[in-house]
Amino acid sequence: MRWLALLFVFAVGALATGALGEEMTDAESSLHALKADLLSHKVTSFRLLVAPYELLTRVPLTPELLKGSATVNRVIDVDTSIRTSLVTAIDKTETSPLDSPPDLRWGAIFYDSGGVDLHSIYVNGKVLFATGRQGIIDRDLVRLNGALVEWFESTFGSLTKTPAQ
Repeated sequence: MRWLALLFVFAVGALATGALGEEMTDAESSLHALKADLLSHKVTSFRLLVAPYELLTRVPLTPELLKGSATVNRVIDVDTSIRTSLVTAIDKTETSPLDSPPDLRWGAIFYDSGGVDLHSIYVNGKVLFATGRQGIIDRDLVRLNGALVEWFESTFGSLTKTPAQ
């Protein structure tokens, strides 16, 4: 019986340190923390930032430049639909380190009920066959598999459309 308890302690410790698999990157840890905060309802709202893909800039849009260039800049309450779809997107997201800053077009800054900034996600614009393949997760530059930009576009794409004249 004692060996079973020791095995359990070893397994929990190994999982916590990543010894039984790959260690989590900072971005993956941030995404897991965001998911936990969404599921616990700690995240209650977020600021959505969108700059059009067609916007030409001389330098890549950083989070700070995106805030100033966004044509959509609004605070949105997190409802059940947003919570569920974002958790699904986070579960599908794969990341790897990125060396240079991407040209950001979508951003979300997540807040608690007191307005405290908890997490942020930014993804890039259209680059040949690479839309949403680069981003920033809580200040970490990452390559992405596209799940997050698909979430942004499917959930908020209608906000970027201008009415026909």
